[in-house]
Amino acid sequence: EEPTRPTTDTDELEDIKGIGPAYAERLGEAGIESIAELADADPAEIAADTGLSESRVENWVEQAKVR
Repeated sequence: EEPTRPTTDTDELEDIKGIGPAYAERLGEAGIESIAELADADPAEIAADTGLSESRVENWVEQAKVR
């Protein structure tokens, strides 16, 4: 039986293609903990806060907006 990891507020973010547990954690540390928050986020600001590429974050924000 596989151990289950505790669920966190950022699990919902993992529904976005390309966001796994590590990226969800980094987004959470930047204050983004839900798809709704991601949809309203400024990709440049999130990229700066997380060290991720702005184009990657823009893609996630676009996906979040159509959810």
